[in-house]
Amino acid sequence: MFPTPRSFPMVCAALMAGSIAAPTQAQTPEPILIRAEKAWLEPGKSLDRARFTIRGDEISEVAQYAADSKAGPTEITGAVLTAGFIDLHNTLGPSAQLSERVESFTPELRADKAYDPFDALWKRVLAQGVTSLVYAPNNASIAGGQAILLRPGLRPKKGSPAIYLKFSLTRAAQSSYKRPTSLVGALDYLRENYRNLRSRTPRQLDAGELALAGTVGGNTSVGIACNRAAEILAALEISEEENLDSFLILGDESSSWDPRILDDVLPDLAKVNKRLLLPALDMRSSKRAQELPSRLAKLGIPFAFSAANDRKISINPAQWTMAMAMRSGLTADQALAALTTTPAAWCGIEENAGSLYKGRQADLCLWSGEPWDLRSRLLVVVRAGKVVLDARSKNATMEARR
Repeated sequence: MFPTPRSFPMVCAALMAGSIAAPTQAQTPEPILIRAEKAWLEPGKSLDRARFTIRGDEISEVAQYAADSKAGPTEITGAVLTAGFIDLHNTLGPSAQLSERVESFTPELRADKAYDPFDALWKRVLAQGVTSLVYAPNNASIAGGQAILLRPGLRPKKGSPAIYLKFSLTRAAQSSYKRPTSLVGALDYLRENYRNLRSRTPRQLDAGELALAGTVGGNTSVGIACNRAAEILAALEISEEENLDSFLILGDESSSWDPRILDDVLPDLAKVNKRLLLPALDMRSSKRAQELPSRLAKLGIPFAFSAANDRKISINPAQWTMAMAMRSGLTADQALAALTTTPAAWCGIEENAGSLYKGRQADLCLWSGEPWDLRSRLLVVVRAGKVVLDARSKNATMEARR
């Protein structure tokens, strides 16, 4: 029976509605169900027999399963669940082209302009449990540009604000053919640019000066790379003069440095409660480097660990860092916080990342045991609500989904 002319528009409307609704229903992803014997909701707060439901890119439910219940066929299971690690300073090594070779002062540059989400290196970063990172200029320029928060392997969101402006007072930023040529010259260079800001109106500022102006009064954070005690003192000096909300990025980009440089400046750092970003520990790390995190904790100096490492190595740098620091006196809560909640707070994303609560972004790591136990294996990594690493079988699979 054919529709009458009067009923024909109603039939067309119904057909159109059905054609629109059907694909929407078909495209709705199935929830991801994860259960763990223990979940670290945040450092110092755990939930036994935890069951998580992930819908889209968020944690939609956190519950506790019965002790005698069996896991369903679609549930992902493991021993310990943690939030994904957050790395506050990743340059993909000293070879990354994130600084100008000729001009040493380019604060207007954004690190995401040099970011390639298809680089195979991001798979290794994800395999270390790093689900968020701050992509930053390297140490080759005194003001090399703005560091941007990214999820490895995903395209950055347009218009993402800078997490911090990167300064470098290291020797890598000094040159015989461009300014600055020395540490004193670097400090004068910074002072000169800040003086220029005060002599101009906002309309007269160019892109680089606007980026620098954002740091005055602590509106935008500044990460200052330092390798020597004199560089640390210079960083404290410029921070106080310009009222900068700054933290110190310690160690060079190969993570090899001498922590003895801090012996004479720790009282100064404790006095101003200066935040420190420490390089990851590895098998080359000295006893002093291993003991430094617990020393800082006892002095009340805030610190975080740089987690990611692009080198092809068999150990997990974040896991190794926690294990070595804990052997030298750091507590488990402090070690886990230095890779999750602390960097999340420094980035201003503590309400979305770094912990496992309902409504937080679904970035998680599932382990065979405690993450700081070197006998534990990283089994599953979930980034933005998608499983990007599954190493539970012999035929481990990994996919950096874009």
